[in-house]
Amino acid sequence: MKKIELNPTLQDWIEYLNSKYCWSNESGATGGITPAVIELLLIANGYLKENEYDLGVAIFERNIYKNGSNSKDGYLWEERFDDDTVKNIQKKLNSHRRFASQYLNRIITEEEQVFKMEEANWLVPSMVEIQPGLVIVTHSDGKKLKVRPIICVDPAASTHKTNDRTAVAVGGVDEAMNLYVFDWKAGFWNSRDTTKAVYDLAKKYSTARVYVERNGVGAYLPDILKDAASTQGKVLYIIDHNVDR
Repeated sequence: MKKIELNPTLQDWIEYLNSKYCWSNESGATGGITPAVIELLLIANGYLKENEYDLGVAIFERNIYKNGSNSKDGYLWEERFDDDTVKNIQKKLNSHRRFASQYLNRIITEEEQVFKMEEANWLVPSMVEIQPGLVIVTHSDGKKLKVRPIICVDPAASTHKTNDRTAVAVGGVDEAMNLYVFDWKAGFWNSRDTTKAVYDLAKKYSTARVYVERNGVGAYLPDILKDAASTQGKVLYIIDHNVDR
């Protein structure tokens, strides 16, 4: 059986469920919630979230707070959490990001947000015209603004399903300093998959500019992308960013 690592929240959850729902039979056999069961639940939850529209279901995510934001209205699991307990957890983790991801179902904290979804405006395909090395955006007021697209690559540490996905996006800034994201691809990819995604978007948007974050596996990606130029029939200009600098 494959071993999976559990963060404190999942471990607490397993212990709580076992205290409520563990079983035994006449032969003396016992059972309960195991890491394998948790893994199945997580996989099922991911599948439901990605296909909820087609399946006709709705997924609701909760965190430790009853109101989903703070302790003003109390905690969902009052036997486990109170203000003092949460303060101790925050002190032990010593990271707003880790607390948000493990206890609040948020990958990023509000303090770390640069762009807020409620402030975003959505484009429809008819507003976007792709030209060689240029994207023309027609706004609702009829004004046309030019954007020179650039591809950004955020490589994942590995292809394991429990890690982040590798993400490749196309965007840019117009002369009025509006920021755009025109297209994106993401997946649990190896370097070959990532290379294909980058070149597909580079050809679609007629751009050669690619920004790569050098982190772990990403340290070798610029060289891999350059080596693929001969087979892809396109030369890319790679801009790399080393997060350790």
